[in-house]
Amino acid sequence: MRCTYQDLGLYAEAEQHLARVVDLRRKALGLAHRDTLNAMSRFGYLLAVQGENAQAETLLAGVLRQQRRMLGEDAPEAVETMNNLASLSSRQGRRAQAEALYVRIVEAERRRFGDEHAETLIAMNNLVSEYMNEGKYLLAKELGRKVVASKRRVLGAEHPSTLMSINTLGAIYRNEGKYVEAEPLLAEALETRRRVVGEEHPDTLASLNSLALLHEAEGRYAEAEPVLVELVGRWRRLLGPDNSQTVAAMSNLAELYRRQGMSPEAEALFNQVLDMRRRILGPDHPNTTATMVTLGAMKLEQHSYEEAEAILQQALIGQQKTSPATWRRFYTQSLIGESLAARGRYAEAEPLIVVGVQGMQERRSSIPIENRSALTDAETWLAQLHEHWGKK
Repeated sequence: MRCTYQDLGLYAEAEQHLARVVDLRRKALGLAHRDTLNAMSRFGYLLAVQGENAQAETLLAGVLRQQRRMLGEDAPEAVETMNNLASLSSRQGRRAQAEALYVRIVEAERRRFGDEHAETLIAMNNLVSEYMNEGKYLLAKELGRKVVASKRRVLGAEHPSTLMSINTLGAIYRNEGKYVEAEPLLAEALETRRRVVGEEHPDTLASLNSLALLHEAEGRYAEAEPVLVELVGRWRRLLGPDNSQTVAAMSNLAELYRRQGMSPEAEALFNQVLDMRRRILGPDHPNTTATMVTLGAMKLEQHSYEEAEAILQQALIGQQKTSPATWRRFYTQSLIGESLAARGRYAEAEPLIVVGVQGMQERRSSIPIENRSALTDAETWLAQLHEHWGKK
């Protein structure tokens, strides 16, 4: 049974309620009782949603070990905790770990329920989202279409889980640059969520964000900006100023400012985002390093080459720890190379840009269409380096 506060998006109230439930069950039933463990798993999920990652991971990992030992690998309680742990791993940027857990969850739910049961479809949607986060758009789209069709048939068009999958599929199309296919899906999810769960529910805010990002990708900045500004305030009121959702909204707004050429506003907001992500997520999280890379690229555009190199080197250290095989890591290397080439340090710059270009070319399909200019820029930098260096 899910928590009513959680369903309403009232996470602080839900945490207080579940903390009392956990305490009562520990006293009445003992720490190893399945009902106590279930409550602890849900409590761990709520901690993760609110950004208390270290405490959440310790709690969830301990609960999962107990549940597997007592109930078995495929027990419903163990699968739920595994899902909570996968969600946390994804939030922390540990993509490979999250994907492996989601695959195991899908397999367990298929064995238990079959392909078209609601629980199997929810698990499949989580795997779709993880594929999208990793830039595996073909896998995400193929599975996402199946999930949407099945959920419409099994759960109905207005079920929250169906709407989540519709919104996810729209976001996949956006990342592929298929804006005509994306817009009706995102608009459907937003309109239905407004009607079903209300204007202030987190699901509705997520849909608003998805549609605003689509408008931004299409260059419809005048439509996107007021929505993104509003979302910063609404997430702040709902979850607090330091929640990861609030920070993500600030980052989206900063990126819009950057695209509009509003560099001072963008840089000031990105610096706030970086400070908060370092504190909330840690210096090596992919979202933290992505912010560093954006700031480094802006410094490069300003011809502040030493500052650019310094922050980009920090980003690269984090990427080598948490996401070494992603296109973003190779883009960072290219940016560092360009910061060196701009100062005439061609011998140091060349291998960085060469490796960066090759890495992005090999991962081109995983680069969102909006970010494909990163590869074009790096190829241009390499050609210019060879021209200035007198090297063919």
